[in-house]
Amino acid sequence: MSDNIKNTGFTIVELVIALTVGMTLTILVTSFTFSLFKDTVQAQTETHMLMDSQILLSRVAEDIRFSSSILETNNIDDSYQPGGWNTDNENHILILSTPAQDSSRNFVVDEDTGNPYQNEIVLYSDGNNLYKRVLANPDVVDNRTTTTCPTGESGCRNDPLLTTQFDDMNFIFYDQDGAVIDQAAGNISEARSIEIVVLMVDRKLGETIELDNQVRMTLRNPFFN
Repeated sequence: MSDNIKNTGFTIVELVIALTVGMTLTILVTSFTFSLFKDTVQAQTETHMLMDSQILLSRVAEDIRFSSSILETNNIDDSYQPGGWNTDNENHILILSTPAQDSSRNFVVDEDTGNPYQNEIVLYSDGNNLYKRVLANPDVVDNRTTTTCPTGESGCRNDPLLTTQFDDMNFIFYDQDGAVIDQAAGNISEARSIEIVVLMVDRKLGETIELDNQVRMTLRNPFFN
């Protein structure tokens, strides 16, 4: 054999350097890919939360648009809430009074007052879920509205689930002159418009993502009070 044959293999030092460079490049590519993926997931989540909040506020706005007034406490007995309901910012509870309609969608008028009978809607939260309880006026014979009940109860329609990404909600009440009403003073019945601010929350890839949205609505039927 010729003594001039060269050894074309790698030395241990060269292998260590090559492995180190390769691992470094792999880490950089993986980190960049994960960061890009994380940004994409966050953007998609925020878009979904924005759409969810818009749908939520749209549904609430529709109820408010049809409402007669905002109530401090519910007037219709709710067998699933023995202590009753109270409109409360801190506990995320809002009670709306809405005119009752018959199966033909005509207002059902109370002959004693000359005003329509009133059903009630209660918005309330349970963890990250926001629900809508409907209370039908029992004095209306042909009431197209039916009372709902908590999820899991049989024999009745469960409370509609408005969102599963709920975190917080704040109500601001205004009187007919646009002045903010002091809720603590018990003047909610004087409200002629309301501003609702909702905070949505979701958790993706170990990150908490928050988004807020709001709507202000006028109560169109104050003469029903």
